Amino acid sequence: MRLPFLQGQRVGRPVSSRAADRLVRKVIALNGWAAIIILAAIFLFLALNSQRAFGEVGFFTMLTGAEWYPTITVPRFGFLPLLAGSTMVTVTALVLSVPVSIAAAVYISEFAHGTVKEVAKAIIEFMAAVPSVVYGFIGLAVVVPWVKDTFEVASGLSALSAAIVLGFMIAPTIVSISEDALHAVPNSLRQGSLALGNTRWQTTYKVVLPSASSGVLAAVMLGMGRAIGETMAVLMLTGNAAVIPHLALRFGTHDHRHDRCRDGQRRARRASPVGPLQPRPRALHDDVPHQPCRRRSSSEELRRSAGSSSPSRRVAR
Repeated sequence: MRLPFLQGQRVGRPVSSRAADRLVRKVIALNGWAAIIILAAIFLFLALNSQRAFGEVGFFTMLTGAEWYPTITVPRFGFLPLLAGSTMVTVTALVLSVPVSIAAAVYISEFAHGTVKEVAKAIIEFMAAVPSVVYGFIGLAVVVPWVKDTFEVASGLSALSAAIVLGFMIAPTIVSISEDALHAVPNSLRQGSLALGNTRWQTTYKVVLPSASSGVLAAVMLGMGRAIGETMAVLMLTGNAAVIPHLALRFGTHDHRHDRCRDGQRRARRASPVGPLQPRPRALHDDVPHQPCRRRSSSEELRRSAGSSSPSRRVAR
């Protein structure tokens, strides 16, 4: 039954409200298409400007090349050291950070109460707001000397130092998002598990964690994205060296001849008459990549000692 005073009138929202809804939908659609167009334009710009490099050097040559010297007379564009270094630093940072971050998220969400929970969340949010260059300087002052003294290497600027600092940088992202995912699990699941006789810890790892697994995985993916995209701290802590890293850290076998070689290079630079702001005279060998001090392996030492002790070699000399 229709009321007499509503006959001939349309019942619903006002015309202005419907017009505002249409306007908002059009603005959202326009922003979505603008984002897609901008990404397509960036991809097209990169593809067009990289055709010359792919044509002259070759995509597979660049992808598998082991040397990166873009400023010498005959440039070499090998991406393999850059890809290998980024992969090693990212994987090591995830291995160091993910277990600790998920454990911290579980504690904050399921076991911490009151002031402890609020203080922990505040510290995590503060860590997420610290610039990467600050993490880099902290790594140079703390992590690099620790790595050098602990593993007895010539320099602490390594992939391990960068991975340790990068693990601290991605931890706030993983902890924050994982804690939100754990907090979103309905309390009815926890109460049902406790009613069946499970303890709080059994409820956490048997019910809560599986229910929030998708959110925890998303947190790990976002942390990995930040680790891959991080530039400044990694550049400061790896020494800006385009070399393929390795995990051969020998304990207690420090080679002091390597240090003497590096000290000799430093004394030669200090004794050079060329000032730090003056251009260095160009030599014939400037286009050749610099060969740093190199450690001799045990096999090289055996060959060297055998050659020096051989009578026939001494006579030949």
